[in-house]
Amino acid sequence: MTEKLWKTFEAGTLPVYMGAPNIQDHAPPNSIISWHDFDSTKELGDYLNEVAKNRTLYESYHAWRKQPFPTSFHNKYDFTHIHSICRVCRWAHARLYGYTFDHPSQSIQEPAISREVCWDAATQLVAHPVREGWLQGSQVLLFASDDLSTCQKQGVEQTTQVGTWTRTVTNWDGVLDIEIEGTGEDGVYQLTAPIQGSTHELSPRHWQVQNSQSRLTLLTSWDAKIQVDSFSQGVIGIEMRGQKKMKIRIIAEDIEHFYPGTDKEGNYFGDLMVKDFVRPVERFLLLGD
Repeated sequence: MTEKLWKTFEAGTLPVYMGAPNIQDHAPPNSIISWHDFDSTKELGDYLNEVAKNRTLYESYHAWRKQPFPTSFHNKYDFTHIHSICRVCRWAHARLYGYTFDHPSQSIQEPAISREVCWDAATQLVAHPVREGWLQGSQVLLFASDDLSTCQKQGVEQTTQVGTWTRTVTNWDGVLDIEIEGTGEDGVYQLTAPIQGSTHELSPRHWQVQNSQSRLTLLTSWDAKIQVDSFSQGVIGIEMRGQKKMKIRIIAEDIEHFYPGTDKEGNYFGDLMVKDFVRPVERFLLLGD
């Protein structure tokens, strides 16, 4: 809604609008007379004369002043109470750190998959946002409890010994980095994902599963073998046959729907975390003369 139109409301007048044809979508309900609602200028003039003579009809155009604005109106304009520079900063923060930016309200929203990591108190395995488990052959070695009420939500790093494997998980606020060291024994490291959906194998080291809200990306430092069909059902079984040192990264992000086609693309944060895993920042020593 234009500033000029709002000033006419503040002056207490009944505007006759001849601008954008969708003005009714941007003004308080029954608050203006739009030229686009009439077939001719004469028809508009006749109606204005009727409004001027009919007090009840005239006052019906001012009834909105004594009523609360509808929710749709608040959703459309409440963001204007916050300076545009602050809203740009919010958008940039959401893009950089992988949060959802809600465009109608111009605000940052929590991701659909919570980033708060939950450690199973009994096993010290991650129970959320993915649930860890270890198998060797047909034997279940250790599984995190699916009862999240017993979770510990503290710390960013946890190291656990499972059989001959040492596993360290680090939480980077939306990214889980998993390092596993072992003796090369056969085994399966299983992760139960919080979503089910369509699965894509982008390479032997890069997989994605997503639904209408969220995307989970799995990266490995070796050509891992997993069952893609199981992955689409939310179960990721990663074979560790012959591997002595492995790195895994789990990235959770919301699906972007703002632009057409973006639901099939990674967001800025997700793409950055993939690149960081595949081609991490190098360290170098710069010597003086």
